[in-house]
Amino acid sequence: MEFNQSYNRSMWHNFLENSFLPDDFKKAEDVVSYSGNYSKEVTKLGECPSLQLNVFEVNHSSVNDARVGLSKEAFTIVRDHSKYNKALVLFVPQTSNETYRFSYVEFTPVLDEAGKIKRNISNPRRYSYLLGRDAKVRTPEQYLQKREIIKDATELKKRFSVEVLTKEFYNSLFEWYDKWAIETVKFPKGAGKDVTLKKGEQNRIHLIRLITRFIFVWFIKQKGLVPDWIFDKEKVGKVLKNFKSDSLTDGNYYNGIIQNLFFATLNKQIDERGFAYEKASERKEDYGIKTKFRDTLKDSMFAIEKENFIKLFESIPFLNGGLFECLDNFDTKEYMDGFSREKERRAFVPNALFWGKDGKTGLIDLFNTYNFTIEENTPQDIDVALDPELLGKVFENLLGTFNEETKSTARNESGSFYTPREIVDYMVDASLKEYFKEKLNSNDKVTEEKLDNLFSYSKEGREFKTEQAEILMDAISNCKILDPACGSGAFPMGILNRLAYIMQKLDPDNVLWKELQIKKATENTKKAYGIDNKEKRNERLAEINEVFGNSTGEFSNYARKLFLIENCIFGVDIQPIAIQISKLRFFISLIVDQKTSNNKNNNYNVLPLPNLETKFVAANTLIGVKKEQGLLADPDIELKQNELLAIRHSHFSARDAIEKNHLRKKDDVLCKELVKLLKKDGFYNSKDADLLAKWDPYDQSKSSGFFDPAWMFGLSNETPL
Repeated sequence: MEFNQSYNRSMWHNFLENSFLPDDFKKAEDVVSYSGNYSKEVTKLGECPSLQLNVFEVNHSSVNDARVGLSKEAFTIVRDHSKYNKALVLFVPQTSNETYRFSYVEFTPVLDEAGKIKRNISNPRRYSYLLGRDAKVRTPEQYLQKREIIKDATELKKRFSVEVLTKEFYNSLFEWYDKWAIETVKFPKGAGKDVTLKKGEQNRIHLIRLITRFIFVWFIKQKGLVPDWIFDKEKVGKVLKNFKSDSLTDGNYYNGIIQNLFFATLNKQIDERGFAYEKASERKEDYGIKTKFRDTLKDSMFAIEKENFIKLFESIPFLNGGLFECLDNFDTKEYMDGFSREKERRAFVPNALFWGKDGKTGLIDLFNTYNFTIEENTPQDIDVALDPELLGKVFENLLGTFNEETKSTARNESGSFYTPREIVDYMVDASLKEYFKEKLNSNDKVTEEKLDNLFSYSKEGREFKTEQAEILMDAISNCKILDPACGSGAFPMGILNRLAYIMQKLDPDNVLWKELQIKKATENTKKAYGIDNKEKRNERLAEINEVFGNSTGEFSNYARKLFLIENCIFGVDIQPIAIQISKLRFFISLIVDQKTSNNKNNNYNVLPLPNLETKFVAANTLIGVKKEQGLLADPDIELKQNELLAIRHSHFSARDAIEKNHLRKKDDVLCKELVKLLKKDGFYNSKDADLLAKWDPYDQSKSSGFFDPAWMFGLSNETPL
């Protein structure tokens, strides 16, 4: 069976009959009378009584691969057109059969009060392989084809297990990281003239940061936002001078291609990209600017002209969001990322680590082995591929290697545990349902059933009246959700996806939603400026309209997510690298809902990502600062507080590096002024007040020794913030 070829029914019949299912499988080609929003033609391809299983082929109209919608229709097809509660389903697009999905679908039948099985759906699941032209087929070949014929239902389900796949990937990545990369890379250590390149254990955090950034790029490559030539050694060889892919002594691929992609492309507007000055007399103009392409001084890394090099990156949109903000500090002369034209200050990552050598697999070859999906799997719809959740699992695994003497327990000692998705989903649903019951002022059985259906992926629409829907939408817009130990973002991400889904069911046409946006914009500007500042409110509404202008069809989910991230969700973790991974997952979640175009002048229709530095912070939530209660506040305190909140609100949507830097400086000045007022009025003792003044939310490399939700997020009605 050729899994990387276009769909062919006769080939699948042959594979199922002779290579996959037991002898009692009987082929068929029976048309099923069903037509859904996406499923247009359904054919029963066969039945396997010993496995209590039917096989269906679904020709569907979804162009953008509406996974949730197709899953719902698949559950309905199995429920209404099969006597079994599980099936194999081949999902083939009507427009093209070149890419398709092979899925295992199951649900738990519901028992009525008499103990009889009802044809309702409970706990539905769909597990899928993406197949067809250009698909990575190593995994489906390994689990579907290169094994014995299925013996029982348990074995069938194991063949679609994403846990087995991800464990295999983690083991391979860990081998690359721990047994090879950590002994090979060199990152700058020290400051000023004392900077030197060093190998060793101190580079683990730098290497993990590199891996997570690289994984993120690999994910957005699936969206077509990064060109394939960057990962093609032959094409790279035409760009870099004297490029040797298996070199352990040359790192021109990382320095010339990857670092310039990270820090000077994804973090820079398309029409503003260019090289930093190279002449000594002109270098002062670029001092401290970390968003320009770098080349080695006096000895170019490139085999092409600089103008042509810049053009190679024109197809990549500007993403913003602090994703790839270079952490080199020109004030302290510390070079954490090592993005420099000077070799002694430049990180060294040899080419072989990406492309392999002497039987050791490089990072690119490792990634090329697997299918990646940019959408996070849900409990109901699981691709047998690597989804953004793996960022959290990579963090969990690699964190355990920080302490060389206690590798197996270092993760536990740091307090870092990865919460399985099933537990996260239970926590999310349980907490939100209780919150909604309180807002509806109802705890009766009918309300609980309506909420269960609202949360269900197998139930269409909502059962709440318009008045109740308005209450729930308002409750969502005003909720504040803080995870004090967010790790790699599992719980905040679960909250984001669940609330966005519920909002779509409550208000599919975005009528209530747009009204709430206007209301929230008015509230925010009034709070920030003391009055309803029409100019600022209109600026914010223009930004909202820009989002809604791009938010048509499935893309409207982007607008919902952006609002939730801006107004409702906050995360804290003691480790800066965990915060980075949390932010990366949120960025991927926003990118997946954007519909791209070929218009370079419009940034390929990609809305630049928000800045999350004041939404996810690194801090120790076990230690707070003590404030005095009951004191009369200087009225200037509230004015300063609101001005500070306005600056951080502006920073959330700022897109230009100069603008962000300006806002950060204003933030620092205001914080110090506010602390002086707080000291004067006796709200804090001198020591705690100094802690507040020194906290810098924009320093991604450091963790605060204290946590204060009012000071850091403005989440308290008490003074300050």
